Amino acid sequence: MKLAAAASILGLALGAWGRDSAAAPAVHQTYFKSSLNKLLYFKNPATLLGLDRESGLVYRSGNHGAQWDVVAGVPGGKASRMYAHPFEATVAYVLSDGTEHWLTRDEGVTWQAFSTPLAPTTSGERALGFHAQRARWILYTGERCVEETVGWWPFPRLVCHDEAFYVRDGFEQAVRDHSDGDRTGQAVTALMAPDRAVAKCMWAHHTKEFDSMAEEAIFCLEVVPRGTDSALARRSIAEDLAGMLDGLAKPTTVRLVTSEDFFHTQRVVRFGDGNDGSGGDHAGGGVVAVSVVKDFVLAAISHAHSDEMDLFVSMDGHAWAESRLPLPPGTREDAYTILESTKYAVFVDVMSSGSSVAGSLYRSNSNGTYYTQSLEHTHRSRDGVVDVERVHGVAGVVIANQVANWEQAQRGDVLGRHELHLRSRIS
Repeated sequence: MKLAAAASILGLALGAWGRDSAAAPAVHQTYFKSSLNKLLYFKNPATLLGLDRESGLVYRSGNHGAQWDVVAGVPGGKASRMYAHPFEATVAYVLSDGTEHWLTRDEGVTWQAFSTPLAPTTSGERALGFHAQRARWILYTGERCVEETVGWWPFPRLVCHDEAFYVRDGFEQAVRDHSDGDRTGQAVTALMAPDRAVAKCMWAHHTKEFDSMAEEAIFCLEVVPRGTDSALARRSIAEDLAGMLDGLAKPTTVRLVTSEDFFHTQRVVRFGDGNDGSGGDHAGGGVVAVSVVKDFVLAAISHAHSDEMDLFVSMDGHAWAESRLPLPPGTREDAYTILESTKYAVFVDVMSSGSSVAGSLYRSNSNGTYYTQSLEHTHRSRDGVVDVERVHGVAGVVIANQVANWEQAQRGDVLGRHELHLRSRIS
């Protein structure tokens, strides 16, 4: 859920219905100095947490949002991210931009500090990954940076990559070490060697529905340098270009690797040739995304010399097949967005070239290989958030916002802007 405020003060009104069903709801309003970047709901509906990233504060309400208090267990100015544990109803985590973080096991009443070896990733991926069957098994992605002075550029430059870690005790030992004064984060175990960069790691058991691999199974997008001129593999195209300019590194590629023993051994995932013989392993662009949705595993593979991408799907993590999306001729698959899906179908929104505000929604068959178009011109925000939502508690109901004036929106005005006219649809 995203909160936005036109001014520096956010008005948040949450109501609790009176016992008399005919009575009007009670409304309470609270003003914050700056916008709350995130609201976190526990299974207990009375308890909420709010994150103000600008001030680094966490707020808590224990009465449906009627009153809010600053959480005393998280030092002011430190909070940067907040995660609810999806499989433990009373657990939440607050991460800083450094190596000291906090967790609660009682819906924010009390907090415990713990340390990690590295600060959280800044790549945009989630820093924490949760296991659907083993609630205390948690993946952590941190960022390692070093200064390089090699090449024609005379000044040191910071080069960073991400590394993956894990715990199997819900950070309990890390909490004890922190309490004893050990801030090294040694209780958080490295998943791979320090020189192995990752773009993302996730448990195969990311959802309760996927149970086709061992409990220990992990998927990682590993960043592999095509040369050995640099000590660290670069994470972005911009870093690749900078490295090539001063001779520090050649471009990197990303491959999907999996392990069932915490990467004591691993297997590189092979996708084959794809439907047209030139996709999959032959595309040359590397794996750009991996996701576990219900009981499907999906991977997107880019092409080295075009804007196309291939979408592959697996139902067991071992055998992969390319998904067939009926895209119009000339459409470039600039971005796949995997939406909340069902156990029997995958929903994918594809943003086509020439439009940053609209896409097309597709629904798959039962094994995720064949798709039919479900809705055209679906709206997406500037941040890439697609306006398609399943209605929880009501099976089979989906609500979406559609760009009614999509042709004008694509053309825009002289500055490339155009007012959007949205139309809500329900299925």
